[in-house]
Amino acid sequence: MSWAEEDWTVGLSGRVLQKVKELQVHQERLSRENKQKQLQLDNIHTNLEKQTAKVQTAMTNNIHHSYCYRGKTELYKIEICL
Repeated sequence: MSWAEEDWTVGLSGRVLQKVKELQVHQERLSRENKQKQLQLDNIHTNLEKQTAKVQTAMTNNIHHSYCYRGKTELYKIEICL
């Protein structure tokens, strides 16, 4: 809906109507930019969640492998002592 077509603009000078139109165009551009930036932010957030999950999985695997390694080395030490 165009502001220049609304009742409140009736009786305004051509110069003022032009300024209203310019402001409307500017507002629409800012609105599009805002939507685009919000989409980019949402994508970044999604990628961050995916990377966080990968890091957590890798850390869990590393901890598990570390315990397995310690367990094997301790078993090896016990076997040598026996």
